Amino acid sequence: AGTQVGNVAVTINEAEATLDKVTVTPALFTYADGKVNLARVPTWDEAGTVAVTVVATDSAGLTSNTATFNVTVAPAPKKSSGSFGWLSLMLLPLAFLRRRRN
Repeated sequence: AGTQVGNVAVTINEAEATLDKVTVTPALFTYADGKVNLARVPTWDEAGTVAVTVVATDSAGLTSNTATFNVTVAPAPKKSSGSFGWLSLMLLPLAFLRRRRN
């Protein structure tokens, strides 16, 4: 199990203002390897594309057509200490030389 690092927002434009509640439910998730899973919710911590199919149901029990959209998670940037650590190590002898002269 991974860590959820983001949310997917769904906006609903409701024509009937009298309905008090609209529920959006994930219907299925299709992963980049072609596998479809009805139960597993993606954790969004791995790079790749997931096709998400959702269905909206209002308080009267009316159900919308399904909508499918792709969510692409970019790979995390590689962590690097950069050159600052090496530069500091190279300048360390200069600091000792300066202390000896004073």
